[in-house]
Amino acid sequence: LYDQAQEASIRSWALATRVYDDIEKTQKDVLYGVLFYIALFVPFAFCMERLLFSFANIYKRIIAFLVILILLIALIYNVHPAFRLAYSPMVVILAFFIMGLSFMVTLIIFFRFEGEMTRLQTRAKLIQSEELGRWKAFVAAFMLGVSNLRRRRLRTALTCATLIILTFTIMSFTAVKSMRRHARLMYEPTAPYTGFLLKNVNWRDLPPQALEFITNNFAQKGISVPRVWLEDQDKTRSLRIPVYHNGRSFEAQGLVGLSHLEPR
Repeated sequence: LYDQAQEASIRSWALATRVYDDIEKTQKDVLYGVLFYIALFVPFAFCMERLLFSFANIYKRIIAFLVILILLIALIYNVHPAFRLAYSPMVVILAFFIMGLSFMVTLIIFFRFEGEMTRLQTRAKLIQSEELGRWKAFVAAFMLGVSNLRRRRLRTALTCATLIILTFTIMSFTAVKSMRRHARLMYEPTAPYTGFLLKNVNWRDLPPQALEFITNNFAQKGISVPRVWLEDQDKTRSLRIPVYHNGRSFEAQGLVGLSHLEPR
């Protein structure tokens, strides 16, 4: 009875471990997806402020941007299932805001340093590099495109409809998932005995409890014996084992240990 209870507990433990790993992977995937969506909400809130309000005052612009961003985050917080799977969903949102503020501070320091270098180059009568000009041209083009959202409403609506249709099409006809299946590979058409060899992935070591579990599980069906082999820590090199017999020496490149209970 003790062996059966131990076997059942080990079996349930193995199933729980497998389920826990799958749930943890799913939780991480949906959490990373939520962080990606929240990161996309930042430019979306900026564009929506330019499209709906287009305030000239910088303070009103910042307030409208923050209000739109908070509303979007509150919406996804109540709709997306990732916050139900997360241990502390508010910490995820706070971590995103902390990362965003840190990124803004980094940009401020970078632009200050860039401005000081530009002033030094101007004093030394040096030509401004093309990278700074390209960056400013990119920012100017982006701001010009955002400002035209309100002026060209029909074009903006058609562009948004196109993006929605493309996104819906890609999400509907594309599905990426991982699955576990059994594979069979024939080494030889005949076998020297009836049985099976249980090994770990990449021939790694099995836990010591595996032999006891297999022995208890197949006690009435067959003989369970262990096999061991000698290997080097460097997997790219083969072993060189000296073997001496009848005054002659040989060099073996592998060593396998068998039990005396092996079927002959």
